[in-house]
Amino acid sequence: IEESVFQRIVYGDDPLINGNPKINALRDVVEKSGIEAKDHAYVGDRLEADILGAKELGMVAIAAWSNIKEADISIENIYEIEKLLV
Repeated sequence: IEESVFQRIVYGDDPLINGNPKINALRDVVEKSGIEAKDHAYVGDRLEADILGAKELGMVAIAAWSNIKEADISIENIYEIEKLLV
């Protein structure tokens, strides 16, 4: 995948932000991108820490290295993502 397709955003979680820093970070990324949440994909391997927050915002949630039924897509290998994006 061409690197130019991605916009780099560096974000650090602050544990004092409303007690849920990851959802705030995801919300901030969506707002700053100017792209609807449904057109973002979040890749993670844990239900509570990754998948649920992405789903709450309306993002596509991809579970990597695990099969999480709440995720939109589950993949066994991170390299499977390329096929999903092209």
